[in-house]
Amino acid sequence: MAHSPPQDHRRWIVAAVVSGLACLLLFHFTMVLLYNSRPNPIKLRHYRFIAAYMTPVFAQDWHLFSPNPIAFDVILLIKTRLRDRTTGRLHETEWVDITTPIIRQLHRRRLSSLGSLAHIHVYTVFGERIPPAEAEVYRLLCARVETHPICQGELTASMKRSAALAARLRARVASAHASKLYGRSSEILEIKVRTMTRRVPRFSERRRPDRTGPIVYLETEWLPYEPTATFS
Repeated sequence: MAHSPPQDHRRWIVAAVVSGLACLLLFHFTMVLLYNSRPNPIKLRHYRFIAAYMTPVFAQDWHLFSPNPIAFDVILLIKTRLRDRTTGRLHETEWVDITTPIIRQLHRRRLSSLGSLAHIHVYTVFGERIPPAEAEVYRLLCARVETHPICQGELTASMKRSAALAARLRARVASAHASKLYGRSSEILEIKVRTMTRRVPRFSERRRPDRTGPIVYLETEWLPYEPTATFS
């Protein structure tokens, strides 16, 4: 009985693998193209599927090339209630800026992992909001199909999950910084977080110093301290 040469089997295997990879890449880049495109009928119809595929692994941020880049400085400040380990005296610290030192170090070490930490600080403030581009997609979709599940409360649920994650990150970031600052000499009891957002001048007002922009403060209640791994 005649058998196909082993080379034929290898060719079929290689052809199948190459075809599969080509289809996968074609699908992936189609999703990327649709996700980053302006609102259109295909994107509006299949946005739930597109967003589920892209988020969070493949989500992309185009602020570097956007006509409306981020126009805010974001700073986190913490206040801490402590008990001195030696004397047992209770003490409440002043507000401490924990974001600016990270930004300054990042400017000196551009390739360090501090960029991820700085991004977390930003997310703790803006994680409660929907990106403008995504909000526009939802607005157009709901104007066209009012009965779509997204328009019946699913968007609100998504915002609540995002806000809860931002609040959780805020508490853990503050706990980590408090532990680094005071953990050796004191027992940390509670922390409070103040977020400061300052609108910086637009490009047309670039000669104005950033410090002249309006500032908005938001402050949490006292939060329980959470033992958290610190960082160098």
